[in-house]
Amino acid sequence: MSEETTTTTEMTDETAATDTQPPAAETSDAEKTRLRRESASYRTKLRAAEAREQELLNAGKSDLERAQGENATLTTRVAELQREIDRRDAASAAGLDAEWAGRLSGTTPEELLEDAKALAAKVGEQKTKADPPSFDQGRNRGDTPQDFNSVLRAAARG
Repeated sequence: MSEETTTTTEMTDETAATDTQPPAAETSDAEKTRLRRESASYRTKLRAAEAREQELLNAGKSDLERAQGENATLTTRVAELQREIDRRDAASAAGLDAEWAGRLSGTTPEELLEDAKALAAKVGEQKTKADPPSFDQGRNRGDTPQDFNSVLRAAARG
């Protein structure tokens, strides 16, 4: 029972100490710099610890097991790159810019091409809807473009 009271008192003291700290918005530039350096230090230590962990894991493996692990990693990477190539090829075949390739979904090149064609049709619809209005008030219905001076003359006449 007395242990619970001691623990509760310690928690109350910690809470009071936390409540007296200034809000994060009022932290000085020097304090922010110190915190950033400390955070960077922790990230560096974490990377080193992860590398050491991998070394220790690999130390217990035979050459065959290490090679199989590397093979699995490389096979996964090749598959990822092939999917990216398939997406870009499908986007290109459908007439889409390369920036749209990441939005395509499908597991086979055929599915990707089908999705790319559907997206190209939708993008084409959006471009048609977004065409700027004509400012010639219907006077220029032909295929020949007018220069700005002829538009001004026509406007002055009437």
